[in-house]
Amino acid sequence: LGYNFNFGFLLSLVGAPIPVKRAVANPSPQQVNRLHKKYVQGLINLFDEQKHRYGLPRSVKLRIV
Repeated sequence: LGYNFNFGFLLSLVGAPIPVKRAVANPSPQQVNRLHKKYVQGLINLFDEQKHRYGLPRSVKLRIV
């Protein structure tokens, strides 16, 4: 799904869900980091799978800082 505004193009894709065993009231930093790592890897995977459909060369890498 994409939206074209006068300042550019916004594209929104939905990837695979990230399974979470159960909600934790006060997750530890390790638990948060583990899920964050899965989330970021999911973004990278989705980008790599779809980038060629939007005119980006397969050699382009997603950089998350």
